[in-house]
Amino acid sequence: MPEAFDHRPLDPLRRAEHALRRRLEELDDGGLRLPVTPGPFFVLLAQPIGIPDFDVTYGTQECDAAARKLLRARPGGYDISDRKLRFMPPHTFGSVEPNPTTRPDRFAYVHVTEDGLVELASGEVADMGSREIVGLGGIEDEIRKHDAQAIQEAFEELGVEGRVMVTVALLRTGGAKVRWIEPVPSEGVLGDSHVTIQPRCFATPSDLSDANLIGLVQKLWTTITRQALPVAKNGA
Repeated sequence: MPEAFDHRPLDPLRRAEHALRRRLEELDDGGLRLPVTPGPFFVLLAQPIGIPDFDVTYGTQECDAAARKLLRARPGGYDISDRKLRFMPPHTFGSVEPNPTTRPDRFAYVHVTEDGLVELASGEVADMGSREIVGLGGIEDEIRKHDAQAIQEAFEELGVEGRVMVTVALLRTGGAKVRWIEPVPSEGVLGDSHVTIQPRCFATPSDLSDANLIGLVQKLWTTITRQALPVAKNGA
């Protein structure tokens, strides 16, 4: 029997959500633009939303220019170097640390794809002494000081004027210890390989303000602490 196909165009919002979910799956499966060490690591993904049955694509020069705007970002607190090394993918810049002349891995990177996806990733989320995840305050500080503005400028360089879908996630979390103070002092362990939140749609790139992006990070932290609670407490 012939197979029937649904040729109706996919709703742009759903298509953007699918793109973000697919990218998170790739990241969870080791698909980093550059190796990030050590884990767990934080990632912010922002995808422009097109129109029905129309794929948004950008040229090499546009992507390079947008990626250069992200040099102003400091994901995880790490300065991004404008130095392009041979092993780096197109439209990608890595952090100054570790020494790029001796090691290919980075503590952070920024990237722009040809479909306009802006990606910021950073490692060293866990406390350097205890190796526990004790909060995402450092991520929030850099979004407030640097990252939000850099992301807006990257989309401006691409000429994006319409809606943008954004999500944040913590990856490489399996077995990671988490400790927090509010609402009550607690600690736990993350069992899943990643923690993420429902993507949020913003009307324009100008809405990607520090307050709005920090709100997503705070929502992620709430999800992290909820998932890290022991089963007995989580089910109470």
